Amino acid sequence: MPGPKLHFLWGRYHLLQANHTFWLDKWTKEYGDTFGAFWGNKPMLVSIDLDLQQKVLVTEFSNFVNRARTRRGASVVSDYAGNGKGFVGKIFAALTTRTPTKPSEYKGITLEKGLGLLFPTRTVHYDARYWPKPLTYDPDRLARLPMNHLEMLCGIA
Repeated sequence: MPGPKLHFLWGRYHLLQANHTFWLDKWTKEYGDTFGAFWGNKPMLVSIDLDLQQKVLVTEFSNFVNRARTRRGASVVSDYAGNGKGFVGKIFAALTTRTPTKPSEYKGITLEKGLGLLFPTRTVHYDARYWPKPLTYDPDRLARLPMNHLEMLCGIA
């Protein structure tokens, strides 16, 4: 399985620090839509393949649980920062992660029990194959659904 090479002492930490904002964009362009990586000592399968996401998040939803643990010992300094971080993270999650409860197969890749699956949401949204003009602001893209229910929410209907 393709994936970034490890440095003897630093693992991939030096790669993350060098390009900390767009590292997933860079790696998906370099290694393809699905590749393997280690998050610390935990193996992860990183994918922007929409068919795999459909399988994990919809078709076989009951086989994939929780959020995969992506970091250990993360602490927040203040309660206010924690509340803001949690709220923003739920609305604009940069990563969607899941863990299989039993082995599953996808295009010759065995998704073992306990393997972390990481779907980079931002990378998918900025991929021109799925969204032709990712940098063009389109208010209808965001406002369509809430505006449909505006009358009901305001008690007008």
